[in-house]
Amino acid sequence: ARESEDQEVEEDYFESAGGSQSSRSPRKSSLSTSTEASQLDVLSPSSEELVNVDVPNHYLNIHRSRPTKSVRGGPAHVHGRSKRSKQKVQWRLKQGPPLAHKNWDFPSRLRVSSGIAKRRRLEQPAGITVRPTMERVREALFNQVTSMHLFEDRSVRVLDLFAGTGSLGIEALSRGASECIYVDTSKECVDCCIANSWLSGFMEHEEAAKGTINERLQAEVAPLMMVGGPRAQVQIELHKAQVSRQPVGAIQADALEFLQDPEKYGLVNRSFNLVMCSPNFNEISYRQLCTALAKSELIERDALVCIEYPREIGVLPPVLCAPFDDPEDYDDIANGVPVLHGLRNREYGSGMLAVYCKLPTGARGRAGEPRAWEFTETLMQPKLRQRSRDLWRTPSIFANNGERGFAVPKQAPQLKE
Repeated sequence: ARESEDQEVEEDYFESAGGSQSSRSPRKSSLSTSTEASQLDVLSPSSEELVNVDVPNHYLNIHRSRPTKSVRGGPAHVHGRSKRSKQKVQWRLKQGPPLAHKNWDFPSRLRVSSGIAKRRRLEQPAGITVRPTMERVREALFNQVTSMHLFEDRSVRVLDLFAGTGSLGIEALSRGASECIYVDTSKECVDCCIANSWLSGFMEHEEAAKGTINERLQAEVAPLMMVGGPRAQVQIELHKAQVSRQPVGAIQADALEFLQDPEKYGLVNRSFNLVMCSPNFNEISYRQLCTALAKSELIERDALVCIEYPREIGVLPPVLCAPFDDPEDYDDIANGVPVLHGLRNREYGSGMLAVYCKLPTGARGRAGEPRAWEFTETLMQPKLRQRSRDLWRTPSIFANNGERGFAVPKQAPQLKE
């Protein structure tokens, strides 16, 4: 009886499709099982993939010689701290509970360039290869941001994504920022950010000893989760709000997942007006990053978003879009909602620095007006323009493009002499 019902359903399907039962193929349809259908759903592009198509979407393979020379130093820096410096640090560590950071004997060569913590040397994570932002890039970044009247209201709230050593966040705190949250996937890096904030005087010893916001929230909420009940739930929400109000803290999380769901990592009712991203070039998809920044609710209006990216991928577009919430809003004219408008795009060595403003209202003054002409390849050297295009438009993603990571264009045929 069940086979006859299935046969009747198939006959109705082919009649509605305008075909006959005799003309159908004996092979099963590719969507006959839910497993195959789900596989097609995974392979089909999502709404987030249909925006910012001018930004490459695959992981890069870019070579940078001596990536940590500015951090660990050369042969003269092997011995680490001097005897006097070790005594000072050990004395400060004994004044309170222990910190999670352990690499106190070998600090980095990074220093804060300006502000109340000027010339303060920063620590570095042990066993982790980091690529810090160059000092000239940090100084140029904050000079541009200061010219847009960001530090005049004294309520700068900073979000430092891919923090590493936390040099960008500490630089902002040194220049007058009131809040700063570091986000990184490595436990050693977030512990190093907390240690640098404590050494620079932006965190109390007791607060720094409690660790990341994740650990602090887990330690306070876990006993209440075992109790259960409505009263315990109220206490859990109060603890989450209290932990989230921490002005300077670190979160161990993936940056893209954190931008999508910050409450999952204990950050509630917070917004930021300065976001800085300095990711590892080979460990991030820039299209996913730009889309996540454009659609994030953590970034308030007129906020500045700074993105550091390699020169090899070309130039980021002057406008970054967020996908439509409703799929019915999608059309062929606009693939997304224009959210982040480009203000600055400058080249520093082998890297580029782009500054965007979220839905600008003119509050940043004349210096904060969009400059779409800076997001063109005219700023690049002519010999690198075609190479930057071929980096991610190469027909094969398995092609070996050499140690520099971009495809070398074919030479035009020359006339014989």
